[in-house]
Amino acid sequence: MSVLKRSHVRQLNPDIVQQRIIKLQEAFGADAVNSILSSAPELLDRKSERMVEYFRGLSQLLGAGDAFALEVVVRCPDLLGHRPEMVQMRLQNMAKVLQVDHAALLRLINKSPTVLKLNAAKVQQHVEFLAELGGLSPQQVYKAYVNWPVLMTISVPLLKARFAALARLLAASPEHMKKICRVFPNLLGRDPSQLDANLSLLAQQLGLPKERIVAFARNEPGLLSWNVSTLLSRIMATRSVLRLPPELALSLLAFNRPLLNRPELLPQKLQALQRVLGVTEEELYPLVHGYMTLLRFDTDSVEAKMACAGSLARLSERWSNDWSSLSVLSKVRTIQAGWSCHWRLVYLLQSGQAHSVSLLTALRISHQKFLTAFPDYLLWLHRWFFLRTS
Repeated sequence: MSVLKRSHVRQLNPDIVQQRIIKLQEAFGADAVNSILSSAPELLDRKSERMVEYFRGLSQLLGAGDAFALEVVVRCPDLLGHRPEMVQMRLQNMAKVLQVDHAALLRLINKSPTVLKLNAAKVQQHVEFLAELGGLSPQQVYKAYVNWPVLMTISVPLLKARFAALARLLAASPEHMKKICRVFPNLLGRDPSQLDANLSLLAQQLGLPKERIVAFARNEPGLLSWNVSTLLSRIMATRSVLRLPPELALSLLAFNRPLLNRPELLPQKLQALQRVLGVTEEELYPLVHGYMTLLRFDTDSVEAKMACAGSLARLSERWSNDWSSLSVLSKVRTIQAGWSCHWRLVYLLQSGQAHSVSLLTALRISHQKFLTAFPDYLLWLHRWFFLRTS
């Protein structure tokens, strides 16, 4: 076992060390013990019987089975040196401070077993500080811990320092910082100097002044959550496929970040749009630059919306005329309309009111305006879905 080579362990009586290792292996298995002692060889200073006793107490406290408890101590071996009564006090305090049940605590422990070592008073101070920064409820702080476990391990003084550094980096007002901490508390877990370097790299690669990137990040702080190498490679790929000029790069990031998740799908989406809009390749790209939200829809959805609207239009004389003279921009609006708006067309046809409104207006007006003009629509919708599901 590699742990026997550690200088600290070599100072112990070899026979005692061997006996303790054997007893631990009998309790936890050879692989688990090797992992535990490789991370924390100092545990061999402790009696194996006591560590097994503490483990049994921990497993009983967690109430999720020995396998879960063993995974916890493999990832955080120091817990084998913590008395179960102390761990119980910490669990009770966390449940009280975060206002969550035991099952929720288990999810947090599964994310970061080291939380079981945290001092109760420090946990309360930590939660109160994060709650104050972002105007968060205790349950929202809990969700932040689950999503970004590293947050819980950062001291309050360091969080304060990072908060101040992030505010300076983004030249953000107190109100802006409160919003950032509410929505993206994970940014407090990042080194501000690294975030600064990331912004500089983005500005350089995008060919834009850093001030513009900083101003953009202030309003779109989610940008700072990305791995900068991944973000840059996807931006470059997306810009190339869409033939985007540099000045539109921020527009891409601002409202269309989902496009960066799967840039390899963009060529197929462009082909579908060109086909249903009936435009040339030269006409397509300027159109897409102005309406990049079109690229959020998958190919099947784009084609289905146009096919659905076209089929329904042929059932009304007025709409049929509308459809035959539909402009490219009107087709764009048809694709942008949600499926719930297409249900309006079915209602208007079935209720004999299709003549009273144009096809595009039916698709595009707000929900409230549509209900004002057609107050029985919701009742019709309820009956329709009731009949479909009964």
